[in-house]
Amino acid sequence: MASEPLPDWVERETSEFDRIERLTWRVVRIAAVAVPAWVVLLLLVPLTGLGVMPSLLTATVLAGGAGAGVEMRRGAPRRRARARAPMSATRAVVLTVLAIALLAYVVFVLRAA
Repeated sequence: MASEPLPDWVERETSEFDRIERLTWRVVRIAAVAVPAWVVLLLLVPLTGLGVMPSLLTATVLAGGAGAGVEMRRGAPRRRARARAPMSATRAVVLTVLAIALLAYVVFVLRAA
């Protein structure tokens, strides 16, 4: 004798609990990365010479970005890699110049402090 199918409301509640559990674990994974990163950044960022509030804001934004980045990378379903077109020479030059400009800016700011 076959068992009777479950009523609709049981399936809906089960799927709701599954979604809540998945969301909870996402928050836990983000916090596991963001909170230690935030504590370390709170210790290191003020050494750059920024004030109290800019240091707090910088540490918070960087830690949040790190947590979100890890979750995006880890939580995304694995997809087949797309074939990418090679980078054009112009784009490579622009990215290199921007990276050098950013590095020079950081060096000058650290020297001024």
